[in-house]
Parts: sequence; structure tokens; C-alpha cells
Amino acid sequence: MTRAEPHITVQVLPFDQGEHEVMGGSLTVLTMPDGSEVAYTEGAHYGQLIEDPDEVRSFALTYDRLRAAALPRSCRRT
Repeated sequence: MTRAEPHITVQVLPFDQGEHEVMGGSLTVLTMPDGSEVAYTEGAHYGQLIEDPDEVRSFALTYDRLRAAALPRSCRRT
């Protein structure tokens, strides 16, 4: 977290965690103003918006697992 952008948290997933479901791309889970969620995945040659609630839940679970595997805040440099 930075002082200029307190709403942003950078998390680090070490290489020794091995392969994961989002390897080679990115995953963003967005909460919409009405409280619903969508997921956006992106790779080298594509981007995909996922709106199906079951698929979004699956991506949100993947996102939560990656966050849980990230280094704790005490291991990060400021």
C-alpha cells in the first residue's frame, strides 16, 4: 500500500509457489455498482469478460487462492 494510493494493495506471489491457474495471463474480478461480480481474463492474444455467475465464482475462488498464497505483508518491501 502506498500513501498516495491507499486503496491499492500489491501482493507478491513467489516463483517457488509453482504453476497456478492464471500462469501466463492475468485475472481481474470486478464488483459492479449493483453488487454483482464479473471476471476478466487476459493472455498474450486475447481478453475475455466472464459474466456467468458460476464461472465468475470459480474465477473468484482462483483469485482468493492466489491471494492466500502470496507473501505476507511483513515480507514485502515498502
